[in-house]
Amino acid sequence: MCFGLLDAKLASASCRCPSQPIEVWPNKAITAPTNTRVLVKLPPYMEQIQFTKYADFRTHPRLWASSIQQKDLFVFLVHKGKIHSKTAQFNYTSGNWRMILLQLRVALFPNQDYQVMLRSRDGKWSSIIATFKTGERFDRVAPRKTPLLNAQYIWEYPANDTCMSGAPYAKLTLSPPEIKDSNLPRIFGIWLPDSSGKITYQGLPSLIMTTKNNKLVLGRDNQCDTKNFSFEGLTGSVRLGIRAMDLSGNQGPKKLVNLTIGSISAPWSWSPGSRSLFWLVLAFLIFTIGFLRGWMFQRKSSELIDDFLYSHNAIKGDMEWLTLRKLVEQETPLRRKNMLFSILQILLVLFGLTVFVLNFMNLSAGVTTKTQLFLLVGPLSVFLLLGWGVNLLFSMRAKSRRRKVAKLPVAGNFQQAHTQLLASWK
Repeated sequence: MCFGLLDAKLASASCRCPSQPIEVWPNKAITAPTNTRVLVKLPPYMEQIQFTKYADFRTHPRLWASSIQQKDLFVFLVHKGKIHSKTAQFNYTSGNWRMILLQLRVALFPNQDYQVMLRSRDGKWSSIIATFKTGERFDRVAPRKTPLLNAQYIWEYPANDTCMSGAPYAKLTLSPPEIKDSNLPRIFGIWLPDSSGKITYQGLPSLIMTTKNNKLVLGRDNQCDTKNFSFEGLTGSVRLGIRAMDLSGNQGPKKLVNLTIGSISAPWSWSPGSRSLFWLVLAFLIFTIGFLRGWMFQRKSSELIDDFLYSHNAIKGDMEWLTLRKLVEQETPLRRKNMLFSILQILLVLFGLTVFVLNFMNLSAGVTTKTQLFLLVGPLSVFLLLGWGVNLLFSMRAKSRRRKVAKLPVAGNFQQAHTQLLASWK
């Protein structure tokens, strides 16, 4: 059973978040093993409750009359009207995120009805938030695998008028479940390194999480979710251990997750400011190289050829021949340097294109995020194309001038040497 809760404080004014439920496992849709544990995920604020049935509200008319923070809430297991005393409660909290684990010290009775009760610290009120029934099975079978496909650290552009958080988070993508039962929760434990940097997997995990659309999110990818992990101040690589779990606490194989923060090979992990700075610096470098090509090499090359054509209209004597050789000797290095700078420009453009594609593929599917990417990269690309067009005009002009030099009349005694010289000038 889920009760929807309204959370007025959770999101900004531009984001309209749906009410968040109290999530409980097991529930009436699941036949629980006798060694089950109880998981309760609480939303961050409890200011008003919307009961799914009027009868529920009529049964508890004074419930939720005032604001109750989640730290004042405790979970109990009830059997035949009595609280089950052989339990231990563990709280997993991070800011406003809270997951409560109720672990049993003894097995439950088979084929019996149990109730999950939420009660205030002072005991003045309580509510049954879920019911479930046990079967006859004592579950000792651990999950066969931990189906992690990939893990990514992502920091997206904070988009206006959306529910995107603009904060860094990690997305762990899982393969679909082998048993497609929507009533069964997919539970995973996350272990953090100890002070020495080792992950021991001993005892309870640092976090217990359930999946959403075959994904686990560490941190918060939108304002409507609560942040269960903070990446603030972390740099380099973050190591996490992950294992699949079931309601009985059986654990699957260990898997190590390495999250790279701000790596040059993972541009989707850069901060939005760093990502914008990258595009500006890249555009500046490409434009500067293009400017240097035009000013230092292409302009000088054109001037040398123009000076020669202005002074000579044929290769008739030794003076013209020596001047042509000098032109070739001076202009060839300029053209080669221009070519090297052009190749460097192309490499930078290919690098930028690779970063763009990686960002586009790994950032959110949200239209706003990718639109922002296009709005930033698009104008810069147009600006660079204009600069490249100017370089192309310079190159075409110089090539046209070289053709004029090659077509000048040449005296017979210089024909062979002229042919060889022009072959080296191409």
